[in-house]
Amino acid sequence: MFLGALLFSLLTLGIFADDETAGPVFLREPTNRVDFSNTTGEVVECRASGNPPPDIIWIRSDGTAVGDVPGLRQVLANGNLVFPPFRAEDYRQEVHAQVYACLAKNSEGTIRSRDVNVRAVVAQYYDTDVNKEYVIRGNSAILKCQIPSFVADFVSVVSWHTDQDENFFPGEPDVVQQFYQTEVNNEYVIRGNAAVLKCSIPSFVADFVGVVSWSDSEGNQYGMHEDNYVVHQYYEAEVVSEYVIRGNTAVLKCNIPSFVADYVRVEAWVGSDDSLYTYNTNYVVNQFYKAEILTEYVIRGNTAVLKCSIPSFVADYVQVESWIDDQGKILKVSNDYVVSQYYVTEAENEYVIRGNAAVMKCKIPSFVADFVQIDSWVVDDGQVYKYHDDSNYGIS
Repeated sequence: MFLGALLFSLLTLGIFADDETAGPVFLREPTNRVDFSNTTGEVVECRASGNPPPDIIWIRSDGTAVGDVPGLRQVLANGNLVFPPFRAEDYRQEVHAQVYACLAKNSEGTIRSRDVNVRAVVAQYYDTDVNKEYVIRGNSAILKCQIPSFVADFVSVVSWHTDQDENFFPGEPDVVQQFYQTEVNNEYVIRGNAAVLKCSIPSFVADFVGVVSWSDSEGNQYGMHEDNYVVHQYYEAEVVSEYVIRGNTAVLKCNIPSFVADYVRVEAWVGSDDSLYTYNTNYVVNQFYKAEILTEYVIRGNTAVLKCSIPSFVADYVQVESWIDDQGKILKVSNDYVVSQYYVTEAENEYVIRGNAAVMKCKIPSFVADFVQIDSWVVDDGQVYKYHDDSNYGIS
């Protein structure tokens, strides 16, 4: 009896589940773009679930239904859209270059997929014209293919052909690399100094040449990256004068023209007495910087917030080491010489009926509020109520 009751319950549950209806939902929605070759073909999948099971219908972008085209397109019962392999001469634009969409439909509703841009590519030779270029015999000509933009993504250059049936293949000796000679812009410098020379190369050929060597008017060759033909030499620049009191620090800057700034770096500094100060050595000395303190007046026993008066042009190069008072006493940063002390403030009077609670607030000036915290409360009779104390000092 118990087994029969169990089977009956399961059967009832199954019937109830089958009675629940649901609109269609995509299990596999086709992608936005489908590209394929005529030699491979393609299958575009579209699957959906629902109750009752939805019908899969393929439509064009204008909403008309898609049917079978023998040998070129087929809609399967499972919802797949099939494009079989086809011959190049069988290509049809309305089939192989079309925008499709997948519809899933049942009694509860209809859903539509994203647009599916189908594009079939035919593997075959493509012959195009070349723009004519006229050059003097012995010079170079840059030839370009005229390829329409709509097919440019699908072709690559295999070979070049002349009117005399000559064939030229990329990467073979038939396509010749040759030297290109160009003029250099004249630069005038004092003997012994450096000159930055630039080639005058037309923009239309600049992408196809590389510098191999330089030749002067006497026929001397200066090869790129060879021994000492192209010479590195020292460049001496003036330093902007800075006047400071003896013992203080001066920030010195080199006066380097912008047209040569990219080609030099600082090696050393030379004083007027020919003293040499090498970059990144101990010759350039770090020293103490003494700053004045802004005067602050406070009542004896209270706290004063002191600030250094450091000019902005040197502020990035100094840090506080210690403080010195008028008697020469040194107060180190974060040391016990800088003393924390009690700060007493008045509390605002609050009047309440005996036995009730009162909320008391301290009067703390804003300029010192960031530096104090409540330690305890003191009443007129001297009784102390500790802050956050669990004793009975704080009475409601």
